[in-house]
Amino acid sequence: MFFGGTETVLSYLPSIADEIDRDEYAVQYGGLRHHLPSVEDLVRESRTHGIDDKFPDYTRALVAAAVEAGHADDSYSRLVEHFRKR
Repeated sequence: MFFGGTETVLSYLPSIADEIDRDEYAVQYGGLRHHLPSVEDLVRESRTHGIDDKFPDYTRALVAAAVEAGHADDSYSRLVEHFRKR
């Protein structure tokens, strides 16, 4: 169910905000390196089925860059660094 998925994602926002506020991104399970293959699959499947892949591909690029920068064991909250003004 679409709305159930949205509710699940929204339920994670407080913990993501807490990680960002503490500036602590590492997680014991489910680091970005574990998510990257799934995001790559989503991009590939989107292309195969003619679905617009701009957002999944953008997400893949952000996750891949974070992993390459040494943040493979961090959660998605690490990606906020990409959007901070320097």
